[in-house]
Amino acid sequence: MKIYSIIICLCIFGLSGCSPLNPDQVLAPEPKADRIEVISQRGREKLVGHISDPSTVAKVVAYVNSLPSTWHTPWPEGAIAVIRLEFYDKGILVGRFAVAPDYFERWSHTDWCFLKATPTQIQELNDAAGMDLLKLASAEH
Repeated sequence: MKIYSIIICLCIFGLSGCSPLNPDQVLAPEPKADRIEVISQRGREKLVGHISDPSTVAKVVAYVNSLPSTWHTPWPEGAIAVIRLEFYDKGILVGRFAVAPDYFERWSHTDWCFLKATPTQIQELNDAAGMDLLKLASAEH
């Protein structure tokens, strides 16, 4: 009888989303920023640019916030995004967002979470940032 109780409990937890097999995470919107540092993560990390124009920063933040709020953990085994955007407000780091050829990553204050990205989505981010982020990372190494 105890084994049936354990199986029923496991099924309930699995259906409720509390199971380790369903590690999705709802992330809060990216906060307001006044500057974005662009960091290449190919090989050694290297600052390769920054965005300080208020309109462009606002477009990038708005784009990140337009993505679905549910992200996935753990991120794909062995995956490393090639470019990272660090969002600052008055000199304080307030958020991190990273880009790979087929996914995005966001820092959730405890772990990196990922979301599959289409070429169209990556181009939309490039348009918001006013630069080709993946090409920028490749050119630096």
